[in-house]
Amino acid sequence: MSPSQESILKVIAYFDIFYYPVTADEILYFMNNPYTTQKLHQALDELLKNEIIFKTKDYYSLHNNEMLALKRIRANEAAKKQMKIAKKIAGLLIRVPFIKGVAISGSLSKNVAYEGSDIDFFIITKENRLWLSKLCFTTLIKCSTFFGLNKWFCLNYIVDEKSLEVPEKNIFTATEIITLLPLYGTSLFNNFFAANEWIYSFFPNHAVKTHTAKEPSFTPVKKIIEWLLNNKQGNKADAALMHYFDKRWKKLIARNKFTESGFQLGSMMADKHFCRPYPEHFQQKILDKYEERIEGLKTTLRIAI
Repeated sequence: MSPSQESILKVIAYFDIFYYPVTADEILYFMNNPYTTQKLHQALDELLKNEIIFKTKDYYSLHNNEMLALKRIRANEAAKKQMKIAKKIAGLLIRVPFIKGVAISGSLSKNVAYEGSDIDFFIITKENRLWLSKLCFTTLIKCSTFFGLNKWFCLNYIVDEKSLEVPEKNIFTATEIITLLPLYGTSLFNNFFAANEWIYSFFPNHAVKTHTAKEPSFTPVKKIIEWLLNNKQGNKADAALMHYFDKRWKKLIARNKFTESGFQLGSMMADKHFCRPYPEHFQQKILDKYEERIEGLKTTLRIAI
């Protein structure tokens, strides 16, 4: 088996974790070695001929199951509708004090949505004001509960503008970063992608990320709140809130409870400059499943991927 075929299988195996067949263009973007389109299609044709992979419509999969392609098509259609909602929510989030950048992450950033799925946002805040910002949008989420809108909010990954480099460098984080869809904060997100150029070592065929997202507008209320807390008292309040959330999450994780999606309540890391899930939870589960699929291919095909 050629290196290009092995690289193709790695891509298809990763997205197979999510039962998501991929197009030829997507395979090229996520391959771990640089290849031309012509070389890609030659390798795909050989894999199809040997029934190592299968194709339904324009989608490639490890399974000869056309339902996977149909499910993807429906998920892509649903994502178009959910994207409209996400943009409206992002317009609210950018009005929250100290939030400077908002991007769509998670499944929706990959053009996928299912009935009942939430919307994940990646947030960048002003330096040393992450926790004041979190208090503000946590309050916003609580208020939205009365209108049944809280299901749309999922803000699990937040950094401030001085902590832009993602420390965990693996295929999961690289995929999540390269598929981010910034909506507000063009210059800030360009700095973010510059700080995480290591993602292109995973995906050398992917073009360097640049964006034309909107720059955040500052409402009078946002300006006033930021001005009032731009002092030592603001520093103390931010530090106090970090410790409050940290204690609260430790109590939650001790209860060992999970959401319907399988996320363990309280499994969050609290730091002065970031708020994000512990990597050994959901992230590690995905990496473990990916390794299982690779090992399965090695055994079945007797190859060293």
